[in-house]
Amino acid sequence: MGHRLPQLVPRRPRHPRHLAVVVRPVPIGDARPARGCVRVSVTAPRRLRREPPAFREVEVRRVERLSPRLVRVTLSGSELAGFTVEQPAASVRVLLPSSGAGDLVAPSWNGNEFLLPDGRRPTI
Repeated sequence: MGHRLPQLVPRRPRHPRHLAVVVRPVPIGDARPARGCVRVSVTAPRRLRREPPAFREVEVRRVERLSPRLVRVTLSGSELAGFTVEQPAASVRVLLPSSGAGDLVAPSWNGNEFLLPDGRRPTI
């Protein structure tokens, strides 16, 4: 007897434009499936992410070393007015200037990631 069409088992994409799948032949009757797996890459639509909140410019007011691996940084500034953290697992990302750069350049959102004007990803 022959084989049915292979089952496609989705795997996490390694690249946002590709979907990796493992092809596993399924036996019918007494037929034995082929050994091993074949990796196939197919083009998948690019998933856009929800736009993150706007950056807020703040100043570092105080830095306290709590332990060798833990530092408390106190921030302040007028742009923090109305800033709330409503979810217990919420996080705050800090945009850092590129190495060797004197000024902080705000990146733009392209629907999937932040990019600097020259196309590089910023240090966040």
